[in-house]
Amino acid sequence: MANRVVVETGARLHFALLDLTGDLGRIDGSIGVALTRPRLVLRACPGRSLKTNMFPDLAHLALQRLNEHYGLHKGLEIEVLESYPHHVGLGLTTQMLLSTAAAYNALYGCNATVRELARIVGRGGTSGVGVAAFEHGGFIFDGGHTFGPGKQKQGFLPSDRSAAPPPPVLFRSPLPRDWIFDVFVPQSSAGLSGRPELEFFRKNCPIQGRDTCKIAHIVLSCILPAVAERDVETFVKGINLLTTLGFKRKEINRQSKFVKRLIRCFAQAVGGSAAVGMSSFGPAIFVIGRLKSRRLYFSTLTRLAAAEGTAAALVHYEARCRNKGATVTIL
Repeated sequence: MANRVVVETGARLHFALLDLTGDLGRIDGSIGVALTRPRLVLRACPGRSLKTNMFPDLAHLALQRLNEHYGLHKGLEIEVLESYPHHVGLGLTTQMLLSTAAAYNALYGCNATVRELARIVGRGGTSGVGVAAFEHGGFIFDGGHTFGPGKQKQGFLPSDRSAAPPPPVLFRSPLPRDWIFDVFVPQSSAGLSGRPELEFFRKNCPIQGRDTCKIAHIVLSCILPAVAERDVETFVKGINLLTTLGFKRKEINRQSKFVKRLIRCFAQAVGGSAAVGMSSFGPAIFVIGRLKSRRLYFSTLTRLAAAEGTAAALVHYEARCRNKGATVTIL
């Protein structure tokens, strides 16, 4: 049994939920990518109860579910050394729950896999991107859940309301180092969580089948081949198309005027040379391009961000694809 561990993982971008129609007996499905920045880093050691300097609700939830599952009465002393904002579309909830679980797993010798830990702490019930990012990193395409009476899911639910297991990963690939991800996080607004997120799913699902068909066409004939062939131009085209369809369009439409204006301004600035969109429920905005193209548009983005930032502060992260999973270091 270890005495102290450090768990280090990255944020993730969630590009879209792919099928919220369910007419073929399956729902969800998602694509996204693990990021090198921002990061979550925590140090943990055994304890009699829970002590943590950040995210106490998440740490308590993970510890409670782990103790119930294993029939133990263990504690953790957690120090979060590096973190990023919660409920902004970068997947902090999943990464914090899994990081706490990974620390518990190492400290108390449970020998569980990442997917087993995800089931215990209740993640992966809708999108599998966050779990797969923690497990292996890279670009991720998951296959969603079976749908209907007696199936994994009987309704359209966010992850924290779903008991479904993490979905299968159908395709995972590293991305080149010269694909650059610029992430801008407005500080004046937050994404959805809890009851409001549940109500949003109920109000906006199912999605019309014609949108789901278009999304499948884009993913299978544009985005996945582009990843396999390292074709950033086609990848950019596909991601830009996704922002106009299905559930993602509804996620963007509910944003503040400031966020929607910033997305439009960024899209005009890059002129199709980069992908511009919003991760998950936002408000985190991403711009994805190749390094040589970024040199042409990045100064314009920073000017726009500074000008628009008078209405709301923006935090900027420059990242690459994190092509590996979380690290657990025993000290």
